[in-house]
Amino acid sequence: MTPKDPWVWLEALARSWGSPRGLEEQEAVLRWGEMGLEGLARAMYVEDGILHLSVPSPVVAAELRTVQGKIVEELSRLAPRSAVTRLRFHLAAWPGQPREVAVPPPSREEVRRAGRLVPRGLPRPIRRAVAEALAWAEARDRAILAAGGWTCRQCELALLPEVERCPGCGMERPPRRG
Repeated sequence: MTPKDPWVWLEALARSWGSPRGLEEQEAVLRWGEMGLEGLARAMYVEDGILHLSVPSPVVAAELRTVQGKIVEELSRLAPRSAVTRLRFHLAAWPGQPREVAVPPPSREEVRRAGRLVPRGLPRPIRRAVAEALAWAEARDRAILAAGGWTCRQCELALLPEVERCPGCGMERPPRRG
């Protein structure tokens, strides 16, 4: 038995407590670090197939919710004994949270430029709202990159410097230069 393999002693401990199934269910918590998402969410526990995660903000929860299917699929591969079928997010302040990135509002010209990408067949108020949302998203991406963030080579998502793996597609951060 090596200290690097916690399953050896945890399984023996769980058997002595009469609850090996309880430990198997928590396998996803023990393997969460292998997902590369520990900078975004911390695994708390598994209950009835639901992995409970602590997140530092509602924005992180919303982003992870959009890729929940991929996360559950990867967890099924890494921790099949947990039988995780969905995620539940708990908002909690984290010590040492990453600094906030200030996003300057997009200029009128940036909104107009974004508007050229919106299909012409949409009603004018909807086109305007979509153009503004797109301009804000582009401004956010520029601010993240200016703060030392990186762009995922696979899905082109702009990610904060602290994030080592893209939550959208799982692509790892490229090696840092210099």
